[in-house]
Amino acid sequence: MTEKQRRNQQAVVYVRVARTDEISEQVVDAQREACRRIAERHGLSIIREYADLGRPAHFDEQTELRSLLSTLATRRDAAYVVVWDYTRLSRNLRTLDDILDRIRDCGAQVVTLQGVEAAERFIQGIGFLDEPLGSEEHPPPSLYSLELLRATFRGLAERESLVVTALLPNGETVSGAVIGIGSRLGIQTTDGQLLEDIRPEWIVHCTTQRTSN
Repeated sequence: MTEKQRRNQQAVVYVRVARTDEISEQVVDAQREACRRIAERHGLSIIREYADLGRPAHFDEQTELRSLLSTLATRRDAAYVVVWDYTRLSRNLRTLDDILDRIRDCGAQVVTLQGVEAAERFIQGIGFLDEPLGSEEHPPPSLYSLELLRATFRGLAERESLVVTALLPNGETVSGAVIGIGSRLGIQTTDGQLLEDIRPEWIVHCTTQRTSN
C-alpha cells in the first residue's frame, strides 16, 4: 500500500461537550462510539482523537480543535475528520464554513452522520443531548431551507451525492442530484437533464446517496 493510499484510509476524530459532569462523560462515550461506527461505515482507520471537554462551540476556546487543524496541516496524514455532527465543530454557520475550508486546505474532509440528518441537527441548533436553540421568538428554519441544503452539500463524503425531489409551480415533480447551490439549486436528473433555478422552497424531499464512481 502506498503512502497516499494509506492516508486516504485514515481519519482523526473530534468530540466536544460543553459541560464537565457525569452526564457529559456519557455523552463523550456516546460520541466516540458514534464516530467509530461512522468511520467503520466508510472503511476508515482512526489514528488520533481530539476532545474538547467542558468547552462551548467558540473557536477561540476549542483548543483541541485548533490543535487538530494545526497538526493536520503539518502532517497531512489523514484524509478525513470524523465528528458526530456539525455542532461539534461550531454552532455558527460562518465559523463552520471557515473550519471546513481549513480542513479542505489540509487535503481532508469531514465525515459525519448521513448528510441530511446531520445538517438538520446543525440548522435546528441541536447538539448531542443538548436542548434545541429554537424558540417561539426565533424558531428554527424550515426543514429544507437554503442553509440546510448548503450545510448538507458541504458535508457530503467522497462518492456521496445530495438527491432532492422538487415540486415545481406547474405541479410537475422532478428528482435529481444537486450539482450546485447558489441562491438557487442546479440538479441533474437520472436521465441526464440539467435543471437550474430550482428554489429551495420547492424541495419536498432530500437525502444522500452513494455514487458508483
